[in-house]
Amino acid sequence: MPSDKEVYEFTLLLRHFQLYKPEELYKVICPFHNDKNASMQISIPKAFYYCYGCGAKGSSLELFKAFYEQTNNTKITELQAALKLTKLLKVLYKQDGKSYPLRTYDSSYSYSYTSNIYSTFNNTNASVATNFTTFPFVGNFNKISYKEGIQTAKEYYENLPTPNWYKTSLVPSVAEESIMCKRYMHKRGFSATLLKQVGAKPSLNKYYPIIFPLLENGIFRGYVMRTFDKQIEQERKYMYNRGFKRESVLVGTYGKRHTGFDTVLLVEGFLDSLKARAIGIPFVVAILGWKISATHLEKLKRAGIKQIVCGLDNDASGRKGYEYLKLVQKQQKWFKLYRIRYPKSIKGAKSMESTKDFGEINKGTKEAERILEQLRNIVENF
Repeated sequence: MPSDKEVYEFTLLLRHFQLYKPEELYKVICPFHNDKNASMQISIPKAFYYCYGCGAKGSSLELFKAFYEQTNNTKITELQAALKLTKLLKVLYKQDGKSYPLRTYDSSYSYSYTSNIYSTFNNTNASVATNFTTFPFVGNFNKISYKEGIQTAKEYYENLPTPNWYKTSLVPSVAEESIMCKRYMHKRGFSATLLKQVGAKPSLNKYYPIIFPLLENGIFRGYVMRTFDKQIEQERKYMYNRGFKRESVLVGTYGKRHTGFDTVLLVEGFLDSLKARAIGIPFVVAILGWKISATHLEKLKRAGIKQIVCGLDNDASGRKGYEYLKLVQKQQKWFKLYRIRYPKSIKGAKSMESTKDFGEINKGTKEAERILEQLRNIVENF
């Protein structure tokens, strides 16, 4: 269900455009097409609209943009609409004596998409998706402290609707995204049970439609979104919240206090760490890249880690990361270093090649058992 804030925003918008009535559901002329029969229904409790004429549906930002263009007989971009809507809501909240935390839209923000992404979408504002919740990803990283960024991230994540991954029975505005997320993740070997356990949610960002909370020993450190679009993936596969610093966070669980082991398995990506957990490895962390940082190493040392098992990707970057770990181990000597040997797997009828990373290993398979057997030979009582 939508939050009280979302419902209130819809009420304010309709009141501003002189469409509001003290009813829960009513019909209006649709601003998205040449409507003559009041084909659009707006539900205040659901903070949602749907047009039976053209099929338009979605967020308060989309609705504001459409009504604004219709009322003023002019076209505006999504970014312009967002800035105007923020300013309007600030005024309306003040007039109504209400206080809600607003998403910040600031024209001084520097958007983190490359020119290639812009041209891909054929719209320089396309990185701003269709509602408020996109904006925490595109703020100027230099203008916000880490602490403030994490707080913004936490508020954003917690305000998202919680899906039922088993039935996909969500509010209409996120049902489509959740179905797509579920299909994609199932294809990658992630069950509905695992999605629920790790707190995955549809993000409402149509370019990065699934979001995961990033936890370090159970503490919220931020979140990451994943794109399913192959073209976008070439430029940027993951999107983190503003203020998030990958080099200072170990995503996962480590340390004897939390896992019962003084060993840690290092993997690159967040989804790799989920796969490792799914096959039964509790002491795994994602370093969100191929190179471990000095901060990462200091955290592991303070946590009493004695053995590091390198499970970085089986590619050029992963091998480079392993060589760097060997150099660190030789210099510092406070941990023993081991390396996962990825098993062979059939990727196609024409060839046999080594598995690339944990993301390709599924629970209950021979590949998973071979990984676990390697760890049993390294880790006592595992």
